[in-house]
Amino acid sequence: MDSLREAVGQASAGTGEVRRVITQSTFQPRAAAFTSLIQQCARAKNWQKALEVFETMKEYPAVKANVITYSALISACSSCGRWQEAESHFQDMLAASETDPDCAPNTITYSSLITACVRGGHLDRALVWYHKMQDNGVDADFIIYSALLSACERDLDQALQFVDEMHAAGVCHAPETYAKLIERCGKAGRWEDAVELFLGMQVAGTEATKGICLVLLGALKACGQARPALQLLDAMAQAGIGPDRETQMAALRVCAKAGAWTPALRIWEKLEGRGASGAAPHDAAAAELVVEACRAGNNATKASELETQFRRAGLFINRAGGSRPSSSPVSRAASLASSAR
Repeated sequence: MDSLREAVGQASAGTGEVRRVITQSTFQPRAAAFTSLIQQCARAKNWQKALEVFETMKEYPAVKANVITYSALISACSSCGRWQEAESHFQDMLAASETDPDCAPNTITYSSLITACVRGGHLDRALVWYHKMQDNGVDADFIIYSALLSACERDLDQALQFVDEMHAAGVCHAPETYAKLIERCGKAGRWEDAVELFLGMQVAGTEATKGICLVLLGALKACGQARPALQLLDAMAQAGIGPDRETQMAALRVCAKAGAWTPALRIWEKLEGRGASGAAPHDAAAAELVVEACRAGNNATKASELETQFRRAGLFINRAGGSRPSSSPVSRAASLASSAR
């Protein structure tokens, strides 16, 4: 078998070499061997050679095409983005399955076909086969939903619909997939969808990580939504994944954008007064955000008061008359912020 694999690998497609090396081999391949050869051609992204192996297989009376060999052939077409050829062979497979149940397409077959259509830039055709698969009672898998989601970069509604169907089918996706979708929701001003996606992800079985929480905070900042950002910090604390300085700073940015100055002061206290993990003494960046939150919240008096007190505490505020941090104790800055509430 190894020598046959090597010979097929070296044979040129479209010259008759593939058929010749197979039929003249002393090794008599059976269905599993033909499948292996087709898969070898798929890995080499040579769908023409894969087809020649498949056609040669038909010359062997003892070897019958089945769902595995057909799936391998369609996968070879998929690896090259040859969606039309993939559809053609799939149609042949459907016809064969009418008299031979061993040729009935399964999840792997549909996965290869749908992926081929997506790679060929034809989401419309992918959807045709996706719905046919559902009508035939074949379950979609991770690969199918990955292909469909990858084709929805410009259609957020369709992507979210696929996520709902994916979760309903008991399939969850990788954290980075959810992170990208949450970010897209934020850019589209759809913070409710971002939060719903974040929650649905966890119900489906994908754990919320600090990275995804940061992405959600970024989406909430883009939409100016402070309340769900603060709820997220509480949920992170309950889940034991923070919040740390990075996530609290991200929440502060949400507050600054939304003008939520009272919650901003609470976060400031945790950062400076109670020592969040990794917090730097006299956090000038955080102080700036607290003042910014007051100004955005139309509380210029509080902003001016805090700015003066932070400056006295040795914090550098990036405004005229500001100063760089001194050696004043952290507790002094925290108490000043607390007394200003």
